[in-house]
Amino acid sequence: MSYFALAFLMPLLPLVALCAPVLMFEAGHSEGSASVAEPAVTCVLRAETELQVYMRPGSGSDVFGLLAAGETVLAEARTAEGWLGFDPGVAQAANVGVLRLRWVHMDSVTVVGGNVDALPVCWAPSPTGTYATVVGSTNLRSEPDSTSTVVTLMQAGTIARVTGRSGDGWLLLNLGEGQPGEFHEGWALGSLLSINGDIDTVRVVVDWNN
Repeated sequence: MSYFALAFLMPLLPLVALCAPVLMFEAGHSEGSASVAEPAVTCVLRAETELQVYMRPGSGSDVFGLLAAGETVLAEARTAEGWLGFDPGVAQAANVGVLRLRWVHMDSVTVVGGNVDALPVCWAPSPTGTYATVVGSTNLRSEPDSTSTVVTLMQAGTIARVTGRSGDGWLLLNLGEGQPGEFHEGWALGSLLSINGDIDTVRVVVDWNN
């Protein structure tokens, strides 16, 4: 039994306009959750040999698991660099949207159904970056202080790159990396966010305890 055969279907938020909606599925099957809209375009991929699957679109990313030789998955998005994303259908805590997808390169698989070029091109998270997803509507503030000016209101599902952290739980977010067309940067409480990546690698910008 392959890694992806142990799949548990979960509710999924949409891809927040970063690319087409994602359909929940078990690898090798085309049936999805009735609560999620059918994706506009999909493409069936087959691994010809045992193949590593990456957490992010890049070989420098952590490895998520393996596809067995002959196993198929349903690609739903691609990056400009040729990485193809699919939803593995396994429990992933609060990962949503693009951060929920797992990735293989188009050169490592065989297309057995659909057209890769027709897949929506998505924003691609950095292979090693740390990102935050907003769990519920949250204020982005100018300083790591609940009394500071509100820069913007972030809606649930918003994704941003974490570029700094304070010593007391605040995270510096760049919405430009996660929300194409957004240029806001500011602070939000880490307790209101779901983190994807290693928060300990993020630099300490402000330490209000010292």
